[in-house]
Amino acid sequence: MNEIYNSNPNDIIVGTGPSISVKNYEAGENVVSEVEKAFGIKDLYLQFNKTTGKYHFDMWYAAQQQLIDIGIPKNNIEISNYCTYDNNDLYFSARKGNTGRFGVGIMLI
Repeated sequence: MNEIYNSNPNDIIVGTGPSISVKNYEAGENVVSEVEKAFGIKDLYLQFNKTTGKYHFDMWYAAQQQLIDIGIPKNNIEISNYCTYDNNDLYFSARKGNTGRFGVGIMLI
């Protein structure tokens, strides 16, 4: 948006839609290594779950951090915090065994 529309990151407001929560996003070793490659660290992005004995990926944190890294102020970012796995009656969840489509809206003013 900056390159094409000369947008100022301070003027961009971002809201994310529902997605799986860290509590339910169990990650295999392949995801752990990809997170370390992509972000340089795994702390904060991955939480070790003693019950499952596996890491769980924090998609909400990762999305927010990537937006902050490109200059969007934290106050301009709203994470929905609705888990598609826990709220499968409202949202599709591939991990719950059903899939579907979500709509996305982008607005330039």
